[in-house]
Amino acid sequence: MSLFDLNSFGNALESFGNALVVIFNGLFEYFERYPTYVLIAGERWGEYGWVPFLPDDNAIKMIDIANVPTSQNDADSIMLNRLNIDTLFSGIEELIYKLNGNRNAFQDSIKCYNNDLYFACSLSIFSLIDQICIVNQKKIQNKRRKLALNAINDKYNNNTDARYFINTIAVKKIVNNIFCNGNDFDPETEGCGNRNFISHGMNNLNPDKTFCIKLFVLLYNICLLYSAHIF
Repeated sequence: MSLFDLNSFGNALESFGNALVVIFNGLFEYFERYPTYVLIAGERWGEYGWVPFLPDDNAIKMIDIANVPTSQNDADSIMLNRLNIDTLFSGIEELIYKLNGNRNAFQDSIKCYNNDLYFACSLSIFSLIDQICIVNQKKIQNKRRKLALNAINDKYNNNTDARYFINTIAVKKIVNNIFCNGNDFDPETEGCGNRNFISHGMNNLNPDKTFCIKLFVLLYNICLLYSAHIF
């Protein structure tokens, strides 16, 4: 090999080495920031009322930070196009049975949904979410078990693994929005729908089909996270 060839080979190696440094630095920076990306994605989905994980999804969807919606319409379109309502109902039913959930209440929620009784449907799902959270807490003498809002926040805050999954972050965000205190039914706290407003008949916004589908997806994910001991 001539001196010219050696110099060229050396320059190529140096360029390749520099490229590897840039690549590895970029990968390190990406993985270092990954929890922040997951948090942003999960909270964005949650702000639009959706948990982006369905029964047909594989586990990689729990950490998928791609295709984060940019608007409410975008989020609704993505999820409604992906969703099969019968598969969702089957997934929930299986988990409710495993978690000692109230199967009669679940069947009633489906009947209400199928007959366009969305107000009643939403109430049934709210009660199921609370019930799943209650029955999956240890009963301690002279101590009340927590309802959904406090139970899920406690589970999330006490399990660092929960912060690495988009669906757990979205669940927490939605529960904090929907189950929050109504501040004496101040319309500013109602958001896109609030359990306390609806359950006391003080709602300004009537639950519709999409709202109930979001609640079913939320219920599915809460059951899934309890079943997997992430919650």
